[in-house]
Amino acid sequence: TIEENKRLAAIFGNRLINSDFGGESTIDALRKKGILSNIIRKEIKGLSNFELSEKSLQHLYKYLDLPTNALKKIGENQTRNKLIINEIIAQTKNNLQCLVFSCSVNHSKYLSAMLNVQGINSSSITSDMGRSNRAKSIKSFRDGGLSVLVNYGILSTGFDVPNIGALFITRPTSSIVLYNQMIGRGLRGPKVGGNEKCILVDVIDNIIGFGQQNEMYDHFSGYWN
Repeated sequence: TIEENKRLAAIFGNRLINSDFGGESTIDALRKKGILSNIIRKEIKGLSNFELSEKSLQHLYKYLDLPTNALKKIGENQTRNKLIINEIIAQTKNNLQCLVFSCSVNHSKYLSAMLNVQGINSSSITSDMGRSNRAKSIKSFRDGGLSVLVNYGILSTGFDVPNIGALFITRPTSSIVLYNQMIGRGLRGPKVGGNEKCILVDVIDNIIGFGQQNEMYDHFSGYWN
């Protein structure tokens, strides 16, 4: 959160070391140098009014994130899923490999299965998957055999695939750390083995009592065009 960032900065005497790019923002300068990709952000409207239970609200206020049962319910909405699937298919038609962050294990498997039914080579990566099968799917995606890799709770960190052309954040969160980890999979620019641009698709839900999410998007507004 912003307050936690302030407390962290205070530990270091509020001293921030900045690179000198002649007055230009660090992000813009690194984009021009090809170190960072150009993030082109697109929003998809998800649920119009999703109301959390009192228990889920308490979890949200304590951990600044939605509990698994709420995420699971969001991932079961078929209208929302149809919009996500259609947009993934549209991006694959542009010859872009897509990495998708889903709402739950079942949501990850469902999206991948529906994409395969429609002829899009896809695989789901979840915690209940054996390591060897997980490694096989990741290798296939890295080698270009898979167009789409859908995951839940696995690939936000320690995942290095330079050829990601589109990121899909279908999992609502107000965690700056988690969101940064997810979009970081598509930030690598051409000078460091990545792409010149990356499409970022955010699914925006109107979740009652979840206003912190808008604050998080504002925090990252400098990253995209």
